[in-house]
Amino acid sequence: MKSIEELTKAQNDLIDEIQAFAESKKLVTEDICPIYDGVADIDAYLKSSLKIMWILKNAYDANDGNNNPNGGGWYLKDVLDSSVQTWRGMAYAIYGFRNDLDWGALPAISQNKKIIDEIKSVAYININKMPGLKSISDSEALYCYNLWKDILNKQIDVYEPDVIIFGGTFRFFYNSDELESSKQECFENLDSKADKKAIVYKYNGKWLISVHHPSRYGGVYIDTLIDALNYVKNHK
Repeated sequence: MKSIEELTKAQNDLIDEIQAFAESKKLVTEDICPIYDGVADIDAYLKSSLKIMWILKNAYDANDGNNNPNGGGWYLKDVLDSSVQTWRGMAYAIYGFRNDLDWGALPAISQNKKIIDEIKSVAYININKMPGLKSISDSEALYCYNLWKDILNKQIDVYEPDVIIFGGTFRFFYNSDELESSKQECFENLDSKADKKAIVYKYNGKWLISVHHPSRYGGVYIDTLIDALNYVKNHK
């Protein structure tokens, strides 16, 4: 396992690599730069009993008035708070898992500010390193995955997570049919829709959880994800 100093340097090197790659592909202009992702609290991440990585599609910043994204040039780790629904969903799941609480027992973030801090101790990366719009199509996400996949795979190698949670992004990295034999468990509420499932895989030594995007969280989503994380904790 890397030390704090080693992972801090590796993360800074990744940020430089993201910037250099974006410039090499002429993605950077006066109006748009990458949004740099990773771990906000490296010490807490390394001390976690289960090092967790989230992979989502993209972050957004501003647009030019014609629905073209711009902005960027800032660090995701510096802005994580309770103002974004996606981050609240991520935080509730991680806080509930780490404190052995289900959805019904979880306090509101407005009552416990420590909940949102949970996402500062996970590795949080996006497929698209450039600013996007609030929603992104599967075809756009696939294009971004193919563009950035070498850096994405390097981020996974650098952060060495015990488990990766794919928030609506699993299909860009893996073919679920091909991984059927690697499926360990599927957690779901009997009354839930397919997008409330948390499917656990173990593939090539990596624990993987496929869930829907956390912006659509609710009691079923949070509880099934907590069940999946507990399964990984008890079997790793």
